Amino acid sequence: MAADYEYYRDTYLGSLLAEENFAKYALRADSYLDLLTTGRYEKDCLPEKAVEAVKMAECAIAELCLNLEQAELQSDAAWKVQSEKVGNHSVQFRNNAEIAEQTERQIRDTASRYLARWGLLFRGCG
Repeated sequence: MAADYEYYRDTYLGSLLAEENFAKYALRADSYLDLLTTGRYEKDCLPEKAVEAVKMAECAIAELCLNLEQAELQSDAAWKVQSEKVGNHSVQFRNNAEIAEQTERQIRDTASRYLARWGLLFRGCG
């Protein structure tokens, strides 16, 4: 893991994750980052500002992992009401797969926001 709880609390200024749960979600975030960067974010090989970007991305993605888990736990049914309209009664649903897909899209967007400038998300050769 790139970031620790003190970094999350004091530098990222996060408050969603409790100290006792931070490692769990940071490990999941680290796994996503490893996948998205194809393992190119080894701290020893990056400039200091890039390491900071990785830590920030890990903290942001850890919070998204918490949100995803909470959404899955709160859903007893496979479908959730997405929107509801009273006049001419209209209800729209979305299922857990759509919620997971949206969260994964948010994770990719978050990683891109922090890491794209450092070339860590580049999938090509050279």
